[in-house]
Amino acid sequence: MKNYKVLAVIPARKDSKGVPKKNIKLLGGMPLIAHTIQHSLKSKYVTKTIVTTDCEQIAEVARNFGAEVPFMRDKSLATDDVPLIPDVLLDSYEKMSSIYEHDIILSLEPTYPFRDNYIIDRCVEKLIKRKFNWVVTVSASREHPYRSRIFNRDECLEPFFKDRDVLLQRQDLPESFVMRGAVYATWTSNLLNKNNCLNNNWGGVIINNKQAIDIDEEIDFLLAKAVINENK
Repeated sequence: MKNYKVLAVIPARKDSKGVPKKNIKLLGGMPLIAHTIQHSLKSKYVTKTIVTTDCEQIAEVARNFGAEVPFMRDKSLATDDVPLIPDVLLDSYEKMSSIYEHDIILSLEPTYPFRDNYIIDRCVEKLIKRKFNWVVTVSASREHPYRSRIFNRDECLEPFFKDRDVLLQRQDLPESFVMRGAVYATWTSNLLNKNNCLNNNWGGVIINNKQAIDIDEEIDFLLAKAVINENK
């Protein structure tokens, strides 16, 4: 493949409601964010790894594990209502474009400690070979969407998909997948047009249940610790 320059962006803001200071909380003997930094540094395609954060403590930890922190994220982009895709990624692109020219940009959320460098590489390869606008990691749905229910105005449960046979056996249902933020990959040119985030030209790389563990709440941290202890 052509020698593309690939910028990996690891977003790690200070505030976390589910698990306080989770990005630097120890997991398997090192800060959570360090797992993702190591995955990125081991990738055969990533040419630069940066962390975007609004926290000096996170920035210091990131540098200690080999990532660059070329700028601090604005507080206005570190709130709960600011979407990572595309806003935070676009901010990183704009701040890095005059410093480091790159063809592909990745978002690697640090809450996925079991995503590895091979998954990152597969996403980059699929983006390049298949010419998708975006490639994202996905995992099989634990609960099939056809079986979702909503409460109507009378507080009666009704199917979310009313025109589907929701009583089919699981093996008869079409496969469904959930997008996971372990890796988002796109061409830098796509970030300049937000409509490209909404089109159908997306590719997916399937990850397993372990790789799909996303640490959002304390119970997720306990699960991740159990997985690490089991593998010792």
